[in-house]
Amino acid sequence: MLADGSVRTYDIFAAEVAWGSTWRAVLVSAVGNESLLGMRLLAGHKLLVEVVRGGLVEILPLP
Repeated sequence: MLADGSVRTYDIFAAEVAWGSTWRAVLVSAVGNESLLGMRLLAGHKLLVEVVRGGLVEILPLP
């Protein structure tokens, strides 16, 4: 289910991402030409986003 409440079917792939100083196994949903990661990866972190083209994105661990 997406944030707008719509329900869709997607291909899901297993992947590994460099996260901090380690690699983490994640599931990635493929939506057309886009890839989506869930919010679970951000648990315990602070996300800062400048919502403009080319804006800065920072992910910082919480104490």
